[in-house]
Amino acid sequence: VEEVTESEIAAVVREARRLDRRVLSHAQNSESVRRSARAGVASVEHAWLADEAALATLVETGTVLVPTLTVTDVWKDLPGLGPGQRDRQREIERLHRRSCETAIRLGVAIATGTDTGERGVMPDMVWREIVLIHDHGASAMTAIKAATSTAARLLGLEAEVGTIEVGKRADAVLIAGDPLADLARLEHPRLVIQGGRRVGPANG
Repeated sequence: VEEVTESEIAAVVREARRLDRRVLSHAQNSESVRRSARAGVASVEHAWLADEAALATLVETGTVLVPTLTVTDVWKDLPGLGPGQRDRQREIERLHRRSCETAIRLGVAIATGTDTGERGVMPDMVWREIVLIHDHGASAMTAIKAATSTAARLLGLEAEVGTIEVGKRADAVLIAGDPLADLARLEHPRLVIQGGRRVGPANG
């Protein structure tokens, strides 16, 4: 959104709030992250080129970061890239990793997102995003919450989902063993329950 002014983003946010909607900003560089946060968006997606000062703005404003680490993790080794393209993707992945590590160190709230639909990025990669968030400095539980309670709060759904509580929808993923000891176990849930109904068989 570097082509959009802060006042323009703020106008979008005001209109969205009037309609009981939230604005999630696709922002990559420092200036777009700053403008988005100060304008009141609910979250910033990516921020892979953002510096520490811009990321500190997310802390000041309470804006959530959805880093989408999966997309650059996949793309750095994507088949079919030429040497120049591969070098560029690996540099972007390095900058993305640094940005996310800085955000986590600063205490920015993190939620999961994968950029599903990008080449090589599939809908079943949320587990991978959780692992990557942990690898970049978050505790295992914080990484899991990024996909559950923090994500639900970001979307305004915390009264319905995000935690296991009386009165909420019975959505659960059952894992063999302790995922806090090895988050990669999330790749192969033994059971998936949605709305109290089994929707996923054992798959690993």
